[in-house]
Amino acid sequence: MYREQWQSLADRIKGLTRAGELGSRGPNNASALNSYFVFNAREIFTAIRAYGDQFSTALPPAAREAVRDLFTKHAYLFQETLGSSSHTQQQIWSFLVLLAAFESQMSFHLSDNQEAIRTRSERAFVHLQRLIVADEELRIKWQRAFHCGELACESLGATHLLLHGIFAFKAHGIGERTDLVLNEPIGDISPIQRFADGLVLTEWNVAKEDRPVPAKFDEARAGAQLYSAVVLAGLELAGYRYAIVVSNGRVDPPGDFQQAQYTIRHINLAVAPQTPSVASRKRRPAGKQGFVDRDTDRTPSLRGAKATRQSRSARRKLAVWPRIATPPRAARNDDEMCRDQENPA
Repeated sequence: MYREQWQSLADRIKGLTRAGELGSRGPNNASALNSYFVFNAREIFTAIRAYGDQFSTALPPAAREAVRDLFTKHAYLFQETLGSSSHTQQQIWSFLVLLAAFESQMSFHLSDNQEAIRTRSERAFVHLQRLIVADEELRIKWQRAFHCGELACESLGATHLLLHGIFAFKAHGIGERTDLVLNEPIGDISPIQRFADGLVLTEWNVAKEDRPVPAKFDEARAGAQLYSAVVLAGLELAGYRYAIVVSNGRVDPPGDFQQAQYTIRHINLAVAPQTPSVASRKRRPAGKQGFVDRDTDRTPSLRGAKATRQSRSARRKLAVWPRIATPPRAARNDDEMCRDQENPA
């Protein structure tokens, strides 16, 4: 989104600077255009400020710094009152040079392929979680993978990421790359370059009831920190690594883990997420009387002749999503299916 909006601003800046070049070559009465140039330059400056505020958290760090420098160091130029004709023309020249330099700097920062790879990766994770909620068949596959363990989950996850142009891999040993689907070291990278938009390091873990979820995030993050191979310029996402924990229900992942050269972002993937209405009911605070009636799920103050007294157990039957990730039974037992996934023919 911020790239598309910046392109509109960049085109406007280029148009104004081009008009300034043409005006400087015209007759001496070009001063009649002074008010036009000043008005548009100030309007663009205001639009850049609004753009920076709107996308303050989404812009790459270098782009945010460029916007900040423009306003902290040069805002006064756009606030000066107009003086004589010659002074106004000097102001206009300053406006156009500054805006042209800023446009070149911002366009360079936003054309960085690294930011595009990061955006696609995180879109893929959001897409996958929403698919698990919406697609019953896919949800069953992920519940089976959750039962089988880490290898099954990372294989399914890497396959989904590839739909978004992202080739996901994990660290192997001290720093080698390992294919998440084939589970073997990646040697020659050139075949991947022919079909992938980017390579991303991911570390997957499965949080079952026998281990607390925070510990699983710690394990995934530790695996991501092991990676020390030379980053492939342009193709591999250098600034971010992903620690993914697959769980039964939704959990709140930790915040970003900042390192000098990269950031580890934590992702939770729930294979049996509750609907928002069910989750909100579980979190809903008690009413004014301090407790909730367990039979009607209503506070006593809400009881009345016209109140709907539907029991909790009856409403549970209306829930669509499973609450426990119990894999469906097939002709073969689950252990056999897991062995087949770990050792594909």
